[in-house]
Order: sequence, then structure tokens, then C-alpha cells
Amino acid sequence: MLVRPKGGMKAVEFKTKSLHNPQDPLHLIWMRTRGLLASENTLTEEELHQVKSLLYALLERLGMKAEEVSWARSKLLRLFAIVTSSYDLREDERSCGLRILDELEGKTCF
Repeated sequence: MLVRPKGGMKAVEFKTKSLHNPQDPLHLIWMRTRGLLASENTLTEEELHQVKSLLYALLERLGMKAEEVSWARSKLLRLFAIVTSSYDLREDERSCGLRILDELEGKTCF
């Protein structure tokens, strides 16, 4: 799910926001991995397996987010093309644009 920045949040703050939210699963995976890797001791086989599992889960989660962003981007590009095609939009163009907006609203936090 996409989350739009609220207020005047800077781009860097927005990009890293989820990693600093203690209730976000990405944050939990991130902190657990950091804790295991920061340990002075050699990782046990079980700890190494945990790190690999956590990183795999993080990769999967980011992959899903990337797919959502790609989908939203393609919809926004289509909407942009419709809106910039002419000053006098035909009824079918308006309907298509509204459908795209509905789809975006239904799957994102726009």
C-alpha cells in the first residue's frame, strides 16, 4: 500500500519512514537483522538461518511494494496521458480517467 507524505515531509524522510516505525513489520525485520549482525559473537547456524529468513522476508515484502508502485505508476501515466491529450476531453476519456482514479483510490492511500 502506498502512503503519501503528510505535511511538508522531505523526500528522504518519507523514503525511510517505514524503517523507523516500530509497528511496521519492515522495521521489526530490519532491527532483528541488525541485532544479529551487530553481535560480537560468531553467528550460530540457527542465527544465520534467522538472518537469511528475515532478509528473504524483507525482499519479498519490498517486491510486493515495488509491484504496487509499478502498478500505480502505470495508472498515473495513463491518467496523465488522458488529461494532457487535449483541453476538451471526450466523454469516454473522462470516464476512463475517473475509472483510473477509482482504481487508484481503491488500492492506495491517495
